[in-house]
Amino acid sequence: MHAAAARRARVVERASELGFDAVGVTRADVPLEVEHARYRAFLEAGFHGEMAYLEEAAEARRRLDTADILEGARSVVCVARRYDRPAAEERDPPLARSSARYARGQDYHNGL
Repeated sequence: MHAAAARRARVVERASELGFDAVGVTRADVPLEVEHARYRAFLEAGFHGEMAYLEEAAEARRRLDTADILEGARSVVCVARRYDRPAAEERDPPLARSSARYARGQDYHNGL
């Protein structure tokens, strides 16, 4: 197995051990291109709300390997975890099921 593939396999295995349901690993040294255009459209539509820092560093996010994000970064690891919900709540209408589970309930910001 190639060294990079072996490292990726270890990261995926460890993420699973830690309880994550999904993990992705990708290079940090390539331009985001189409994804960055979507990000800019997201910002222009105002979907970032009060998170002004997302817009302030928008151009730095075109390439993830810049010192503006994380100097020396060569890879990006993204993990995800499902939100557990009682079975009764799984009867949500189809549109609600297409939204993140945490977004369907009480605003988690208010509980802190």
